[in-house]
Amino acid sequence: MWPIAAVYAAWPDGLTLLVLQDVVSVAAGLVAIRWVLDILERQAHDEEGPATVDRLAVSTAIVAMTAVVANPWLWQADSFDFHMETFATLFLVLAGRAFWTHRPRAALLWCSLVLCSGDFGALYVLALGLSVLLAGKGIRRWGLVAMTAASAWLAVVHAFGMANGDNLAGYVAIAYGSSGPTGPVTLGRITQGMVVHPARWLAVIWGKRGLLYLNVIPTGFLGLANPWTFAVGAMVLLSATLIGPTVFLQSGFQALAAYAVGIVGTVGTVGIVGTVLTLVMLAGHPSRTNRGWHRAATWLVGAGILAQVLGLCATMLPRHERSWIRVSAHQAATLRSAASTIPSHAQVISSDGVIGRFSARRWVEPLPWKGGGSYALHARTVVFVVAS
Repeated sequence: MWPIAAVYAAWPDGLTLLVLQDVVSVAAGLVAIRWVLDILERQAHDEEGPATVDRLAVSTAIVAMTAVVANPWLWQADSFDFHMETFATLFLVLAGRAFWTHRPRAALLWCSLVLCSGDFGALYVLALGLSVLLAGKGIRRWGLVAMTAASAWLAVVHAFGMANGDNLAGYVAIAYGSSGPTGPVTLGRITQGMVVHPARWLAVIWGKRGLLYLNVIPTGFLGLANPWTFAVGAMVLLSATLIGPTVFLQSGFQALAAYAVGIVGTVGTVGIVGTVLTLVMLAGHPSRTNRGWHRAATWLVGAGILAQVLGLCATMLPRHERSWIRVSAHQAATLRSAASTIPSHAQVISSDGVIGRFSARRWVEPLPWKGGGSYALHARTVVFVVAS
């Protein structure tokens, strides 16, 4: 938040954070597309030489770009609130691309910025390091370095109580089961619960299978089978699925990293799937050429991915506007009146949906969603703003 605070000092308004989030989410998409182009360029070079510009490669790039731009979950994530996951996603994609292009030192720099995005960033880096360890020929040791750094950072964050924004309590059913005594929910306890009682998390996944499927569509599915991207996709999607509240699968921001990295992995895997289909088709038609069947299979896979992405977009985007938290004209007038009458030195405790109107104040805190809680007094005057 420190670099962001420098921008906020120049434009001290809640809208500043939302604009930064929009810019960063677009940047993450651009880096993902650049990584896709890197993959296509390498494939063209390996197959036919560096000068080849292939219609199939161009079409694949267009499908990937469409999947990024038309992803309704991205629009949903940017439509409300401010999420550090957006910044972590940008740095994670930069790190992944740097590892893939064999620039491990640059990758570790980006990984350090992922870690600075929050304790969840350590899980992102841990997953990326695992992929590098398994798939990064010639740089596997750097994947181990990334995993070690992420584990150490996670330990430090929790040891010094700096993980106040985490949602580990939401995994209580995984750690202790849906009934019986409970205790503190820690990463160790969650891991133990998953290993000893796999039926718990499998039941949660099955119960949310519909939402999980909708979240996987923009990744193109095949990214979950790519050794370079499977760990990030699995970790991000599973963490959003296994937590108790369904809002983490309904809001988009929790799985941003899976969307960006997943589509990159899908492009890298399409050729492999095309090869498998080619072998199957050639078995029945040995007189056909391998190249022709391979291109046909790749077109088929790409068309299926694009159809699902566009179908999801057509289904979800029209609903987004109706689900946004809106401030009516009457509420806006009331907020303007309140903002002008509340002393500048006062501490404001506000409902979440309208708290942005008071974000430039020194002391502003949200009302708890489910009631209860306590507040430290920072000013002689404390004003509560409640929206109904």
